[in-house]
Amino acid sequence: MSHMSHNHPDPNRVLLAAVIGFAAGILFAPRSGEETRAMLRERREEAKWRMRNAKEELKRQSSETGEQLKDAAETVKQGGRQAAEAVRAGARRAKDTTKDEANNS
Repeated sequence: MSHMSHNHPDPNRVLLAAVIGFAAGILFAPRSGEETRAMLRERREEAKWRMRNAKEELKRQSSETGEQLKDAAETVKQGGRQAAEAVRAGARRAKDTTKDEANNS
């Protein structure tokens, strides 16, 4: 099974970064009221965009992981079938060998 990559944005970290950026922008960039409102609108839209992207990435990763789990389950299931058939074949051979030995005695 492949190792999951951790290079994708964590939605909680994206939200935290947006909040910190928002607060820092308010505190350290004195502007007029209109400029501040415009900046807040821009930051809000950027945060919404980042959250949408993070949500879509999370959906994609979940879907990929689900497919990988289905594939792994099918592989295990097929392996189990093959193992069960091997056991049955071995049991048949053992039974046939026992019969042959009993008939030859």
